[in-house]
Amino acid sequence: RDADPAALALLSTPPMTFRHDDPRHRLEARHCVVGLDEGGRLARFHYNNLDRAPLRGVAPRDVPAFYRAWRSLTAAVEDPEGEVWVKLEPGSLIVINNRRVMHGRSGVSGLSG
Repeated sequence: RDADPAALALLSTPPMTFRHDDPRHRLEARHCVVGLDEGGRLARFHYNNLDRAPLRGVAPRDVPAFYRAWRSLTAAVEDPEGEVWVKLEPGSLIVINNRRVMHGRSGVSGLSG
């Protein structure tokens, strides 16, 4: 927010389409990448660099700036300094608010402990 207010404006106004297609499913949702509440505070966050559909709703003159903002966001998302790793044991449960916290997982193997 403080580092680049223009980037925040681009990521919080036009809804992006996120789409996943496979042989059995077609999932699609439209969200602003950054959702703000009435007071302008972060309320939710939608990011998936693998399931983005073509960009729509951004004025042609703003497309280069939008993609600069997206690349900057991607760099922040992929920065290992922001990661927290939790190893779950059998029977463990973790509950995550998908709109407030990003999550992922490493590979799972039946042979790993």
